[in-house]
Amino acid sequence: RELASNGANIVLNGFGDPEAIEKERVNIELEYDVKVYYLNADLSQAAGTRAFIAEAAGKLGGLDILVNNAGIQHTDLIEDFPIDK
Repeated sequence: RELASNGANIVLNGFGDPEAIEKERVNIELEYDVKVYYLNADLSQAAGTRAFIAEAAGKLGGLDILVNNAGIQHTDLIEDFPIDK
């Protein structure tokens, strides 16, 4: 919501009730006058993550900001982060 309030178009991902997700997607879009997409992807899988990023970039014409708030326990510098994690 903070990014949308500053004019950023948004791509959402996550688990949950499809109707609740769609309601939230539409609410953000209408409240902030931005484009909001929901892409269902399993981000625990490398291939799913790559496909999600490619599809998100395609919908938005590129990516400027990525917020990864998936629940993980391994931490490392992005350049050292193991692919399998």
